[in-house]
Amino acid sequence: MQQPKQNVVVNCFNPADRRFHEALQRDENGVLTGNDGVKLESKDVIVLLSCGRTDSQGQDVCLGDMLRIATDGGHIDFVVRNRDYYGNDGARLEGWHLHAYAATRGESQLEEFYEVRPIEQVANMSLVGNIYRQYEQYVPAHTHYCYRLLSAGSGGMKRVLCPFFEHSTFGMVHCGLLNLGAIDNSSGAYEEAVAHLGSAEAAEEKDQLLILWDEVKECSFSLDE
Repeated sequence: MQQPKQNVVVNCFNPADRRFHEALQRDENGVLTGNDGVKLESKDVIVLLSCGRTDSQGQDVCLGDMLRIATDGGHIDFVVRNRDYYGNDGARLEGWHLHAYAATRGESQLEEFYEVRPIEQVANMSLVGNIYRQYEQYVPAHTHYCYRLLSAGSGGMKRVLCPFFEHSTFGMVHCGLLNLGAIDNSSGAYEEAVAHLGSAEAAEEKDQLLILWDEVKECSFSLDE
């Protein structure tokens, strides 16, 4: 798979103060410097790396971008993710993919589903924003959970999961807003995390959130119900 470009100018999100920083210069030591004099270490922030591909309008596509594709009577929104990003500085990423966030069917009816598509399909989609730049729009509001429930008609409900929540392929769950994770509660998850990270100590060091595995918020964003 095509490797992401090693940008000289990058955008990033700082989980510590939840600020989006645009057009920072990144040097060979991973130090990010903004025009306003701000200096950040790559290891402390989420660098919104390019996936090395462009959307249907020729715009560069980066980590956290939201892209839209039209469907009959509505559209589907996808988020650009990379499971390999967790636990490294993003220098060698191969796990780029598109994860469905939500869809509309006719009258803006959101539907939950977990479709994953290859990153190459961004060429058929249009960029609509970045979830890190506008995170307040995407984190479920007025709830303690990492999802929102919407009426589906006939008394039913549909669940729309926070686009920052992700299951890894190695037994962990990850909050992209905090850039922290936890070992999942599913059978075999601990063993998978240990095998992937190299040791029990490394896995336990990454096991930083207590209840994220149950899709309960640890970001504290808009908890009032």
